[in-house]
Amino acid sequence: MFCSKCGKDLTGVQGGFCGNCGTKIAGVQPTQKATETTLLAKAENLGTKKKGKKFPARIIIPVTAVILIGTGFYLFLGNIGNGTTSKYTDSTIRGNRIYFINSDDDFKIYTIKTDGSGRQKLNDDRSAIIFVAGNRIYYINRDDDFKIYTIKTDGSDRRKLSVDRTGSISVVGNRIYYTNRDDDFKIYTIKTDGSDRRKLSVEISGDFIVSGNRIYYTNVADGNKIYTRKTDGSGRRKLSDDSTWSITSVAGNRIYYYIDADDGLKLYTIKTDGSGRKSLE
Repeated sequence: MFCSKCGKDLTGVQGGFCGNCGTKIAGVQPTQKATETTLLAKAENLGTKKKGKKFPARIIIPVTAVILIGTGFYLFLGNIGNGTTSKYTDSTIRGNRIYFINSDDDFKIYTIKTDGSGRQKLNDDRSAIIFVAGNRIYYINRDDDFKIYTIKTDGSDRRKLSVDRTGSISVVGNRIYYTNRDDDFKIYTIKTDGSDRRKLSVEISGDFIVSGNRIYYTNVADGNKIYTRKTDGSGRRKLSDDSTWSITSVAGNRIYYYIDADDGLKLYTIKTDGSGRKSLE
């Protein structure tokens, strides 16, 4: 058996994930140790998508589009302001501009208007994961060991915000939420100026998303089941007995996520209180 993503020989591999690139091996339940290793592999491979590669659907409620920018192929997922909260990774839309990581220029951040004009390079850092909020872009700087940085949407005023190596980020209001690689991918938060660092969870989080005043995340110690807590760290609750690697989005009062079934990934949804589970495929 070989990894469907990187082609590595998986003969004898245990734990549920490819040790080279972190891809989930269908039909194999990961252990906590294997998941920790995989989170590191995924973080190391952030921003390594190449043009022409096919991506699984990440969000079904927001508007989704595919465009060609220069010679690169990019998928962007946009929030259309209907109460949907989704994750932004390689690209995002704000107003009449698209912000994206350009794999043809060593993963630097670029912007272009939605009509294809006004293309501009914004930074010189190799970047992984971008999140645009207000007039600023927040991103993980691969050149500085995955620390959080920010620049204005015109590329000016570059600042370093965190001392922690980071797995993923989300920005809500005046706070940044992130998984801390230096603390086994626990969820932390800082203000958007880098101050007021707080630890919010004691569990290893495989995936998370922030919506309103709550964080929805997968608890690795409990087999990647979905949990929630308030953005101040209180009010921890278990929501689902489904094991999932990907919480895709939160729209209104529903959470959307994937389950790895015997015949492939299946999309499911539950309400934000954990009730109303149903399959969408």
